[in-house]
Amino acid sequence: MMQFLDSNFHGMSFLLIYLLLFLSSVGELGSASTPSQLQLEANAIINSGWWNLSSSDSHHICSLNYGIHCNDVGSVIGIKYQCSEGRIQLATLNLSVFKNLESFEVAYCTLHGTIPPGIGNLPKLTHLDFCYNSLSGKIPSTIGNLLELTYLHFSHNLLHGEIPSTIGNLSKLNDLDLSYNSLQGEVPPTIGNLSKLTILDLSYNSLQGEIPPTIGNLSKLFHLGLNYQVARLLR
Repeated sequence: MMQFLDSNFHGMSFLLIYLLLFLSSVGELGSASTPSQLQLEANAIINSGWWNLSSSDSHHICSLNYGIHCNDVGSVIGIKYQCSEGRIQLATLNLSVFKNLESFEVAYCTLHGTIPPGIGNLPKLTHLDFCYNSLSGKIPSTIGNLLELTYLHFSHNLLHGEIPSTIGNLSKLNDLDLSYNSLQGEVPPTIGNLSKLTILDLSYNSLQGEIPPTIGNLSKLFHLGLNYQVARLLR
């Protein structure tokens, strides 16, 4: 009798452990990309007006040839917008739902309007390219929330205002190009925190003031572009 109870106890323990491990793995998968999360992403894509899509496309946005790339569970990890003749705005794309987005490229397009603060709500983003567009307004300080970013190009737009000091939070950044805008003020000293930078281009802006000494911390830099107003202060 005792032998039967003992074997039964061990059998139940094994089943309990197996059940707990199974529920744990399901929970982790669900928290990463639940069906509701995938639907939110699909709705954001469809409702943005960027793509010629309808609600009937919501279950296969990853399989369409629209520059939308997804991971194995169907969550959007890359957007490389294929330019059309119509003008588009970031304001119409609900950025907050793309929790797994790693690459976001809208270059050489008709992107206009401002860069919304919500751009900082993309925690996995490593590549951000909005060059050669008609973006206006200021670079939001929330850009400093993109701690995984390695590539940032906003060149050839209509951006103005100062370079936000929070850009110094982007410690993994290798390539930073803000050239050909109308940026003003001084180069923030925090730019010296970007110790992994190999390319820094701030040329053809309206920057003024002294070059921060911290720029000497950029030991890996092999390309430095400065506009005349700033470069003359180095002499």
